[in-house]
Amino acid sequence: MKRLSCILQNRVMERPEPHRIAWLGAGTLLLSLWMANAGVASQPPAPGRATLNQQLLTRAAEASVADVEKLIRRGAQVNVQDRFGVTPLMEAVIGNNRAVVRVLLDAGASVGIRNLRGDTALDLARELGRREIEQLLLQAHGSRVNPRLLTRHGNWR
Repeated sequence: MKRLSCILQNRVMERPEPHRIAWLGAGTLLLSLWMANAGVASQPPAPGRATLNQQLLTRAAEASVADVEKLIRRGAQVNVQDRFGVTPLMEAVIGNNRAVVRVLLDAGASVGIRNLRGDTALDLARELGRREIEQLLLQAHGSRVNPRLLTRHGNWR
């Protein structure tokens, strides 16, 4: 028993070696750089705009057109992403809210933004069988974007 307490005391008394601290710092820096490049860690918006963006993200699936237009007029960003990379356009696709999809597209929402899984709004529309919304997305950006580039794997499903 005495030997066990000595071992525990020695472990508690040990100080971390300087090279281990340096590796931890380097690992944290690399992780934060990777997250920034992946779009996970972005510049935080202004305090008032953050709540508007959050409201737009949470309400896009089931909100009315008037609510979404009001949030956009007040300064909500239509291409804002949550921590998983989901945009209001993707939320509207998931919620099968065609009217909000139209409003977001008219306000400049990008069809080509990918979430962390690598899906675009068009991918989600196809996966969920939302044919009318898929057509809206293709019509809105068909002349500017190659539809094959909008799919996760570059092929039609």
